[in-house]
Amino acid sequence: MHTPQPNAPDAARAPRDDDVHETSTEIYLGNVSAAADAAQVLELFSLAGPADMSVPRNADGSHKGFMFGKYANARIADYAIRLLDGIQLDGQPLRARYASSSSTAR
Repeated sequence: MHTPQPNAPDAARAPRDDDVHETSTEIYLGNVSAAADAAQVLELFSLAGPADMSVPRNADGSHKGFMFGKYANARIADYAIRLLDGIQLDGQPLRARYASSSSTAR
């Protein structure tokens, strides 16, 4: 497995209290290639801290191209977004955002 690297110099900076812009603890990770498996993505989510992950699946069992990570608090979720947004996985840049109520409908 290719280990992705943060794409911005400040992306690896630890979160600070004044960095939090949202109160959500759940993030959406999109543009996940069909070749990526859940273990790879969980490893990515875990770069920011312990995370619970959910994987929406198609009827055939394949993932839908996006996944969700839930963190203990909003600071860690904010850090995860800054860390993961734009990272290349299997040649595709991942999109990390706060999960919205519409995106959490699985």
